[in-house]
Amino acid sequence: MRREPRCTSWFCVADTAFQYEVSDDSVQADWCQTFSDTVGSYHHFEWALGTGEGKSDILEFENVGMNGSVQVTGLDLGGLTACFITLRAWKIDGRCTELSVKAHALKGQQCVHCRLVVGDGFVTITGGESIRSFFEHAEEAEEEEDDDSMDKDGNELDGECSRPQKHAKSPELAREFLLDAATVIFKEKICSR
Repeated sequence: MRREPRCTSWFCVADTAFQYEVSDDSVQADWCQTFSDTVGSYHHFEWALGTGEGKSDILEFENVGMNGSVQVTGLDLGGLTACFITLRAWKIDGRCTELSVKAHALKGQQCVHCRLVVGDGFVTITGGESIRSFFEHAEEAEEEEDDDSMDKDGNELDGECSRPQKHAKSPELAREFLLDAATVIFKEKICSR
């Protein structure tokens, strides 16, 4: 079973360290696949919810024993810009592995995963996305890339080093750039076949 983002209309979940889903009033997390070798290796798991990586200012760390998943409802997460789920996996020898995943608020915008999910060895056009609109978006992304390869006087830039680099101001914009690149590459592969 592969791990794919499970975004809601409230929060985008892009990390794949373990499965999780966040809405305006609930959180679900499932790390069974991440820690499949728990028998004889791990003592217990702890999890928390916070406004920063490793923080527990929304929900304090809770020891859930050997449970591989949690679900909490009745929260008020609608006003947050992001929240982090932190998991601590305690081994029998006392060592701890800590993982944090981020859910960022969509604030009425569409999630970047609405068009394409790019995973480890797979690419999926998500449900509700028509092939025609997918290819239209790929063409728009290619046109933007072509515009970026021209200097301010309209001359085409030569060579690999002279090509302008895009730098994302946030992880969300970085995902958007990567998604556009994956869309273009996917379109080129499909068209060449």
